[in-house]
Amino acid sequence: MVVRDFHHILRHNRATEDAARTAARAACANNKGAPEAVRSTCAVVTTFRNQCLAVAGRSWTVAADEQAARDEASAKCRDATDANVREAICRTVNSVCDTSPKSRTSRGKRK
Repeated sequence: MVVRDFHHILRHNRATEDAARTAARAACANNKGAPEAVRSTCAVVTTFRNQCLAVAGRSWTVAADEQAARDEASAKCRDATDANVREAICRTVNSVCDTSPKSRTSRGKRK
């Protein structure tokens, strides 16, 4: 997953961690919906295997299943977001599950 400012790119079910990183970086660099300043500074912040990732607002998490990932990302967002805008911002906007047994796992922390 690549996160920069409010933009995120998810790539899953790749054969190797390197393939996932390469696909995510390429997708980010070619993301016409993001400003050039964002596209030129994309960074991979996590990879995952046989797990699910969800993004809600500016928060994200990796968990054992999709519902847990969605719930945790939403909870992190609510904890970090002002109550006046929480409902509008903290909806889960994206979630994916990796089912590729050959991919590798490396969890990172958001910077």
